[in-house]
Amino acid sequence: MLNLSNDSLSEKPLKNINQLANDGANIGAISSNTPHVVFEKIEKESKIPLIIITQSTVEKAKNKGYKRVLLTGTIFTMDNDFYQKEFEKENIECITPNNEDKQIIQNIIFPNLENGKVIKKDKLKFINIVEKILSREDY
Repeated sequence: MLNLSNDSLSEKPLKNINQLANDGANIGAISSNTPHVVFEKIEKESKIPLIIITQSTVEKAKNKGYKRVLLTGTIFTMDNDFYQKEFEKENIECITPNNEDKQIIQNIIFPNLENGKVIKKDKLKFINIVEKILSREDY
Protein backbone atom coordinates (compact mmCIF):
# COMPACT_ATOMS: atom_id res chain seq x y z
CA MET A 1 0.00 0.00 0.00
CA LEU A 2 1.05 3.53 -0.69
CA ASN A 3 2.13 5.83 2.12
CA LEU A 4 -0.70 8.37 2.09
CA SER A 5 1.09 10.86 4.31
CA ASN A 6 3.05 12.11 1.31
CA ASP A 7 1.56 15.50 0.40
CA SER A 8 3.37 15.49 -2.93
CA LEU A 9 0.81 13.01 -4.27
CA SER A 10 -1.93 15.60 -4.07
CA GLU A 11 0.13 18.69 -4.85
CA LYS A 12 0.07 18.66 -8.67
CA PRO A 13 -3.56 17.59 -9.19
CA LEU A 14 -4.70 20.15 -6.61
CA LYS A 15 -2.66 22.91 -8.24
CA ASN A 16 -4.16 22.08 -11.64
CA ILE A 17 -7.73 21.90 -10.34
CA ASN A 18 -7.40 25.22 -8.54
CA GLN A 19 -5.92 26.77 -11.68
CA LEU A 20 -9.00 25.61 -13.58
CA ALA A 21 -11.14 27.22 -10.89
CA ASN A 22 -9.16 30.45 -11.19
CA ASP A 23 -9.76 30.31 -14.95
CA GLY A 24 -13.53 30.05 -14.44
CA ALA A 25 -14.32 26.33 -14.17
CA ASN A 26 -17.30 25.53 -11.96
CA ILE A 27 -16.65 21.81 -11.56
CA GLY A 28 -13.67 19.52 -11.98
CA ALA A 29 -12.84 15.86 -12.35
CA ILE A 30 -9.80 13.68 -11.98
CA SER A 31 -9.89 11.26 -14.89
CA SER A 32 -7.15 8.96 -13.64
CA ASN A 33 -7.52 6.32 -10.95
CA THR A 34 -4.18 6.87 -9.23
CA PRO A 35 -4.83 10.34 -7.72
CA HIS A 36 -7.98 8.97 -6.10
CA VAL A 37 -5.78 7.46 -3.42
CA VAL A 38 -5.48 11.03 -2.05
CA PHE A 39 -8.84 12.27 -3.34
CA GLU A 40 -10.19 13.27 0.08
CA LYS A 41 -7.28 15.67 0.57
CA ILE A 42 -7.66 17.08 -2.94
CA GLU A 43 -11.41 17.49 -2.54
CA LYS A 44 -11.02 19.23 0.81
CA GLU A 45 -8.60 21.81 -0.62
CA SER A 46 -10.20 22.23 -4.04
CA LYS A 47 -11.84 25.55 -4.87
CA ILE A 48 -14.54 23.80 -6.93
CA PRO A 49 -16.64 20.64 -6.51
CA LEU A 50 -15.18 17.50 -8.06
CA ILE A 51 -16.67 14.53 -9.85
CA ILE A 52 -15.40 11.38 -8.20
CA ILE A 53 -14.95 8.52 -10.68
CA THR A 54 -14.88 5.93 -7.92
CA GLN A 55 -18.29 7.07 -6.68
CA SER A 56 -19.64 7.25 -10.23
CA THR A 57 -18.50 3.68 -10.83
CA VAL A 58 -20.13 2.47 -7.63
CA GLU A 59 -23.34 4.32 -8.45
CA LYS A 60 -23.52 2.57 -11.82
CA ALA A 61 -22.96 -0.85 -10.19
CA LYS A 62 -25.59 -0.07 -7.55
CA ASN A 63 -28.13 1.02 -10.19
CA LYS A 64 -27.57 -2.25 -12.04
CA GLY A 65 -28.15 -4.20 -8.83
CA TYR A 66 -24.67 -5.71 -8.61
CA LYS A 67 -23.72 -7.28 -5.29
CA ARG A 68 -20.16 -8.19 -6.30
CA VAL A 69 -17.80 -6.65 -8.85
CA LEU A 70 -14.41 -7.54 -10.26
CA LEU A 71 -11.94 -4.66 -10.21
CA THR A 72 -9.21 -4.74 -12.82
CA GLY A 73 -6.70 -2.08 -13.74
CA THR A 74 -3.12 -1.32 -12.91
CA ILE A 75 -1.60 -3.11 -9.95
CA PHE A 76 -1.70 0.21 -8.11
CA THR A 77 -5.46 0.47 -8.61
CA MET A 78 -6.12 -3.16 -7.71
CA ASP A 79 -3.86 -3.14 -4.63
CA ASN A 80 -5.07 0.11 -3.08
CA ASP A 81 -8.47 0.36 -1.45
CA PHE A 82 -9.93 3.56 -2.87
CA TYR A 83 -12.46 1.61 -4.97
CA GLN A 84 -13.09 -1.02 -2.30
CA LYS A 85 -13.97 1.65 0.28
CA GLU A 86 -16.56 3.18 -2.05
CA PHE A 87 -18.09 -0.20 -2.90
CA GLU A 88 -18.24 -1.15 0.80
CA LYS A 89 -20.37 1.93 1.50
CA GLU A 90 -23.04 0.40 -0.74
CA ASN A 91 -22.54 -3.18 0.51
CA ILE A 92 -21.07 -4.27 -2.81
CA GLU A 93 -18.19 -6.71 -2.62
CA CYS A 94 -15.19 -5.69 -4.70
CA ILE A 95 -12.77 -8.46 -5.61
CA THR A 96 -9.49 -8.39 -7.50
CA PRO A 97 -7.51 -11.05 -9.36
CA ASN A 98 -4.73 -13.00 -7.67
CA ASN A 99 -1.19 -11.58 -7.76
CA GLU A 100 -0.12 -13.59 -10.80
CA ASP A 101 -3.13 -12.41 -12.80
CA LYS A 102 -2.63 -8.83 -11.60
CA GLN A 103 0.85 -8.90 -13.09
CA ILE A 104 -0.48 -10.25 -16.40
CA ILE A 105 -3.05 -7.44 -16.50
CA GLN A 106 -0.38 -4.88 -15.65
CA ASN A 107 1.76 -6.17 -18.52
CA ILE A 108 -1.20 -5.82 -20.88
CA ILE A 109 -1.89 -2.24 -19.79
CA PHE A 110 1.75 -1.14 -19.95
CA PRO A 111 2.88 -0.60 -22.66
CA ASN A 112 0.06 -1.73 -24.94
CA LEU A 113 -3.34 -0.47 -23.77
CA GLU A 114 -1.75 2.67 -22.41
CA ASN A 115 -0.71 3.45 -25.98
CA GLY A 116 -3.99 2.43 -27.58
CA LYS A 117 -2.79 -0.99 -28.76
CA VAL A 118 -5.22 -3.88 -28.41
CA ILE A 119 -3.33 -7.10 -29.07
CA LYS A 120 -5.45 -10.19 -29.69
CA LYS A 121 -3.36 -12.53 -27.50
CA ASP A 122 -3.49 -9.98 -24.66
CA LYS A 123 -7.25 -9.70 -25.05
CA LEU A 124 -7.53 -13.49 -24.81
CA LYS A 125 -5.33 -13.52 -21.68
CA PHE A 126 -7.59 -10.95 -20.07
CA ILE A 127 -10.75 -12.84 -21.02
CA ASN A 128 -9.25 -16.04 -19.58
CA ILE A 129 -8.52 -14.30 -16.28
CA VAL A 130 -12.08 -13.00 -16.04
CA GLU A 131 -13.59 -16.37 -17.01
CA LYS A 132 -11.41 -18.14 -14.43
CA ILE A 133 -12.61 -15.79 -11.70
CA LEU A 134 -16.25 -16.04 -12.77
CA SER A 135 -16.07 -19.84 -12.72
CA ARG A 136 -14.88 -19.96 -9.11
CA GLU A 137 -17.30 -21.51 -6.67
CA ASP A 138 -17.10 -18.50 -4.37
CA TYR A 139 -17.86 -15.98 -7.08
